[in-house]
Amino acid sequence: QSPTGEAAVAGDGDAAEGTPAIGERIHELTESLIIMVKAPMRRLYEMVINDFLFMREGDDTLARHRRSDGLLMLLAKALLSQTFLFLLTTAIIQFVVSMSIFASVTVSAILLSLMVFPHVPPAFWKGLQVYNVGVILIKMVYQLPNIPAPPATNAVPWQAVLGLLKVVPGRNEDS
Repeated sequence: QSPTGEAAVAGDGDAAEGTPAIGERIHELTESLIIMVKAPMRRLYEMVINDFLFMREGDDTLARHRRSDGLLMLLAKALLSQTFLFLLTTAIIQFVVSMSIFASVTVSAILLSLMVFPHVPPAFWKGLQVYNVGVILIKMVYQLPNIPAPPATNAVPWQAVLGLLKVVPGRNEDS
C-alpha cells in the first residue's frame, strides 16, 4: 500500500522505488534514438546542399536558409543540389547512344556551363531547354510522311549525322 492507504498498481510511475513507468521509459528511449539518428542525417544532408541555390535576400549568412528546415526539406534541398550530375550523366548517355550533332551540342553546353562560378544564369538553362524542345520538334516534323526517307546507300546520310532518324514501318515483301 501507498502511504495514503491506497493500493499500489504494478507498473505505476509512482511505485515504491520511484522508477518511471514503462511507457515513459519507452518514450524517453524513442526520443533519444530519434536525436541520435537525426543529428547525423542532418549533417549528411547539409554536406551536399549547395547554399548558393537557396539563398534569399535578407539572409545574413550563407547557411541561414537551413535554420528552420526539417529533415524532409533538407533532403529535398540535397536532391535539388545534385541535379547537375544527373543532367550531365543523362546528356552523355544520350550522346553515346545517338552520336549525333544535336546531342553533342547539349553535352558541350552543359560542360561549358561548368566554367561559370558559382552557377550559370537562369537564361542559359532556359535557352538550353528551348534548344532541346526545338530539336524534339524538328525530329517530330521529320517523322511526317511527306518528308522522304534518305536513300539506302553505303554512305551515312546527313540526317543521321544530325540525329534525325526516320522510323519507317516494315513492309511486307510477300504481297
